Amino acid sequence: MFPFLRSDILLGMNFLNLCQPYTVCEHGLYIGGYLFVIGVIVLINRLLRKTKKIHPEITRKIPHILSGLIVIQAAISLPKTFYLIFLAILTLGALMSYRHKKLFPGVYSVSRKSYGTILYPLTLLVLATILLPTNTGAFLYGAMMMILVDGPTAIVGSAFGKKIHPYEKSVVGSVTFFILGSIIGYLLGIELFLAIVFSLIITIHEFFVRWGLDNFTIPVLSAVLWLVFL
Repeated sequence: MFPFLRSDILLGMNFLNLCQPYTVCEHGLYIGGYLFVIGVIVLINRLLRKTKKIHPEITRKIPHILSGLIVIQAAISLPKTFYLIFLAILTLGALMSYRHKKLFPGVYSVSRKSYGTILYPLTLLVLATILLPTNTGAFLYGAMMMILVDGPTAIVGSAFGKKIHPYEKSVVGSVTFFILGSIIGYLLGIELFLAIVFSLIITIHEFFVRWGLDNFTIPVLSAVLWLVFL
C-alpha cells in the first residue's frame, strides 16, 4: 500500500545488505535510521531557532511535520512489533523533552499551555496498537490528518491568519485545514464527497480544541470516521 512513500535508498542500502530482509537486524537498522533522522531534524530546528528570527509556531511545527513523514514511512516499512517499539521510543523521548523544555526552545516556544508534543507519539502508539495491521487505512488517515494537515495549517494560520480568542485559531487556518484534509482523504482513496464531509467535521472540531489536545483528538476522530463509514 502507498509504495510511493517507500524510500529505502535514504536508509543506506549498503548497510542493510548486511542483513537478510525482514530480520531483526534489518528492522533494528531501520529504527536506528529513523531515530537518527528525527534527531538531526530536532537539532537543526534548534540551531535555526537560535540563529534566525522565526515565528515560534513555525519552529514548533517544522519538526512536527518532518518527523511525522518519518513516522508514516516507518508505519509502511516496519512490522507492527518493531513499529510499536519505534513509537514507544519516540514517546519516551517526548516525555523526557517535556521535563527538560529549556533544551528544546523551538519545540516548546509557544507561550500557551500545550501537551501536544507528548500526545503526538503517544496517540500514534495507542492507535497503532489497536488498528495495525488490520485497519492500516484508518491508522494512516488519522496520522496524516495530524501530520500533513494540522501541521501545515498551524504555519499558514500563524503567518496569514488573525487568531480568534480564546481558541487561538484563525479562519485562514481553518480553511487551510479543510482544503488539505479533503485532499488527503481523497488521495487515500476516500470518495470525494465523503472526504469533504470528513474534513469539514474534523475542521470544526479542530477549531475548538485547545492546549494541544488536537494531537490526540484529530487522529482518533479521523480513524473513527474511517472505521464507521468506510
